[in-house]
Amino acid sequence: MRFSENWINIDNDFKIRMSRNPVLRYAAKFLVATRLVKIDYNFLMPKVPPNYLLLNMAKQNLPFDTSSIKYCFTSHFIEHVPRVRAEEIARETHRVLKPGGVLRVVTPDLEVYTKNYLLSKKGDKKAREFWSKTYTECKTPAEKINALFARPANPEERYLGFKNPVSRYLKQSLASDLNHQWIYDFDDLRALLAGVGFRNIKRWQAQKGTVPDIGQLEIAGEESSIYLEAEK
Repeated sequence: MRFSENWINIDNDFKIRMSRNPVLRYAAKFLVATRLVKIDYNFLMPKVPPNYLLLNMAKQNLPFDTSSIKYCFTSHFIEHVPRVRAEEIARETHRVLKPGGVLRVVTPDLEVYTKNYLLSKKGDKKAREFWSKTYTECKTPAEKINALFARPANPEERYLGFKNPVSRYLKQSLASDLNHQWIYDFDDLRALLAGVGFRNIKRWQAQKGTVPDIGQLEIAGEESSIYLEAEK
C-alpha cells in the first residue's frame, strides 16, 4: 500500500479500517512485540495520511465534481471488479477529469502470464523462475494460473495458492477481493477506455510517464503488469 502527500488517496483496504481502531492498534502492537505473529506492524496497521478517503470503488462513485481533477491513478484494482463495473468506473473517471487530464492504470498483464505459462511447459528456465515466485503454495503452473485468474464457485478453491490456515485468513481478511474478476491485456484495456471516450491511450514502463509522483506511486521493476496512460 503506497500513499502520496500530493494526492487524494482512495482505498477500501481492511487494514485501513483496522488501523483507525485504537483497541486493534494496541492489540497489533502486543502481538508483534511478543512475536505471536511474524508480521511487520506497519504492514498490518499502516499509517493513514490526512488526505485519505475511505471509499469502496467496487460499489461507489467518485465524490468529485465533473471536470475537476487533473490526474487519476489506479494500481491493481480494476482486475478485482467485474468488467461491467470496470467500464462504469472508467466512465466515472472520465467524468471527473479535466479536458486533457490523464488516467494512469496499472494492472496484471494477461499476455505476460500466459506467455510464461506456455514457456514454462516447454522447460524455459526464466519462465519457470517467473512462476516460482507466484503463489508459491501451488504445485503446478496450471494451478498457479487458476489461482490468479479463475473465479471458482467452490469456496475451497477460492483459496488456491493459500493452503495453510494463516495465509488463508490473511487472504480473506486483508485482500480487496478473494479473486480477480477480469484480467486484461493491453488491447482489451485500451478498447475499454476508448469505449468511454479516452484518447491518446499509450503504454509505458513502470515509473515512466506523464503522471507526477510516479516514483512514490509505483513499484519499480514489476514486469508482469500493464502500465497505461489515457487522456480525456
